Amino acid sequence: MRRLPVYILIDCSESMAGEPMEAVRRGLVTMLQQLRRNLHALETVWLSVITFDTRAKVVVPPTELIDF
Repeated sequence: MRRLPVYILIDCSESMAGEPMEAVRRGLVTMLQQLRRNLHALETVWLSVITFDTRAKVVVPPTELIDF
């Protein structure tokens, strides 16, 4: 089966405090809801979350959508 890697990069710098970070959270929730409704995505998408401020950090390594 083919994999479709999706890397989510999240800015966690001070400029994202408060409403900007809440908007990112809402966007992620919406994205996950939409992907989970798509049978093709459920079979192929692998998600990874990388945060960054002064350094990048892999918070979630590539994970099948169904297990995310």
